[in-house]
Amino acid sequence: MDCLETMPLSIKEHVSQSHQDLWNLALYWANCCDYAYGIDDISKQGKLNGKALVFIQNGDRELTGAIAQLISPRPNTKAILALRMACEIFLKTLLIQERNLTNQQLKKLSHKIEDIAAECFAITHAPEFEAIAKTKSAFPDVSDRYDGAESKLSEVWDALCITQIAASAVIRQYTDRDMRA
Repeated sequence: MDCLETMPLSIKEHVSQSHQDLWNLALYWANCCDYAYGIDDISKQGKLNGKALVFIQNGDRELTGAIAQLISPRPNTKAILALRMACEIFLKTLLIQERNLTNQQLKKLSHKIEDIAAECFAITHAPEFEAIAKTKSAFPDVSDRYDGAESKLSEVWDALCITQIAASAVIRQYTDRDMRA
């Protein structure tokens, strides 16, 4: 809690009083730390093939861009579309690395995050991927970039958490980062 310098004291006190809120915040924090250190490890250690490395770097840029849209004084809820894209890219990174999928095979998967996550679970048996596969309604359809309604901030927060879980789960597959315990 000391690291959250800009969080208002009233919110810190509220979160501190709820064991579940505190646990969720700690888990989110662990995911973010594992991701931040792990993405750096991956860039330096060459554990991914060229195509997978390009994908994970692009996923990182999508995630970073979405977060930048959300931390402004007036959060842009359209960031949910970038979060959707980032989540998809992170999941596809694992499939490229593990199954050496071609562009044609990736296109066949389409943009169905639940199907892509289920494929990741089939490969790794990591429960995070199974959980992501069950969050079908967390992200808007790809077509919503053209004609979708504005998302609620709570929906964007859910999408951010799911994307961070996906990103961290992929990172953990290729590094020794895991501070969740």
